[in-house]
Amino acid sequence: MTTSPIASAGKMQKSFQGRTLTRGIMHTIVKDRNSFCASAKTLAVEFCSKVSLEEGFARMDFTAIDFETANQRRDSACQLAAVVVRGGQIVERQMWLIRPKPFYFSPRNIDVHGIRPEDVAQEAEFGELWHEIAPYLQAGCLIAHNAPFDIGVLTGCLTAHRKTVPNLQFTCTRLIARAAWPGQPGYGLKRLADWLGIQFRHHDALEDSVACGRILLAAAATVGATTLEQLESKLKLLRGFVNHEGYHGAKKVARARRANQPSSVSKSAIGSSLSGPTPGQVVRCDQAEYHVSGPVIDLQRLLIRADFLRRLVGKQVVITGRFKTLSRENAELLARRLGALLQDSVTLSTNIVVVGELEEQTSGTEQLHNHKEQEARKLASQGHPIRLMNEMDFIGLVQHLDA
Repeated sequence: MTTSPIASAGKMQKSFQGRTLTRGIMHTIVKDRNSFCASAKTLAVEFCSKVSLEEGFARMDFTAIDFETANQRRDSACQLAAVVVRGGQIVERQMWLIRPKPFYFSPRNIDVHGIRPEDVAQEAEFGELWHEIAPYLQAGCLIAHNAPFDIGVLTGCLTAHRKTVPNLQFTCTRLIARAAWPGQPGYGLKRLADWLGIQFRHHDALEDSVACGRILLAAAATVGATTLEQLESKLKLLRGFVNHEGYHGAKKVARARRANQPSSVSKSAIGSSLSGPTPGQVVRCDQAEYHVSGPVIDLQRLLIRADFLRRLVGKQVVITGRFKTLSRENAELLARRLGALLQDSVTLSTNIVVVGELEEQTSGTEQLHNHKEQEARKLASQGHPIRLMNEMDFIGLVQHLDA
């Protein structure tokens, strides 16, 4: 990537309401994905840093944006962020504080984002910043959560400051999420981020933009898309565009339903509800049928998070015994999504043995499972670095941040 047009801008820091923002422009270039994984306990950072080129996003390019406004007017931008993603990686992040014109802040808006008049009183107006902002917004397709709002603020500010609205393409992660995960109780940025395990500070433009980008990558992983164009094609979405002549929003392509065609449940809908299946229900997912007898889990959520966390990459894993919450097939699927290499028997190269519960009446197969557990414990007692975990510990690898 060429040098940022604002890479040499000053970085005078100031704080407000516990936040530290760059006065004028915050410029950060992430030179490698390891430098971005600064906190092992911050799932949002790990969530992004684990999306690597070899995982299929080498051609996933977009720029995520988010505006915060000073009042109800769409031309009252007081903060803008742009997060540039190339090859599924965040390569650059930008944030601008903006003095709105007219200079008025609604108390309600202040309550939402915490930005006050004194925080932007000495900042430049949007028109003065446009020459710095434009290169980031014109470099490719824009994405935003609830894009009609953010694109509306952008065009409102351009019009108010007598700037020509350029030709821009965009799509909406709210629309993408609805298509990728039907049946969710809500599709707001915070609700989706919580569901996916993304931690961020809501209504900070920079953090909202990063969360927006991660939601798009999660949707791409769910449907098996490697490019933005492929994601839109798989979800039957049309990209939006805007220019000086007008606005056309992103939308879902309407599909005519054949007469008397039976409805079917796609595997992307399995487990999409926060409540998930009920105990005793038979669920079919990824061609594997299982009976839910233990605690109810959201399988789809686990698989999505496993795709990104990849906590078992390169680990040799043996799965043995019977499980209450997962079927054997789905336990193995989850392990593979975490990056594990599955083994049929315990050897000196085994790193982890996941042990299910055994029945009181021990059959020949269960005796074999018990043998695997005994062999693992024997190796562990001899000093071999082998870890035993039960079903809940295994599921906890994707349910808990500090697993």
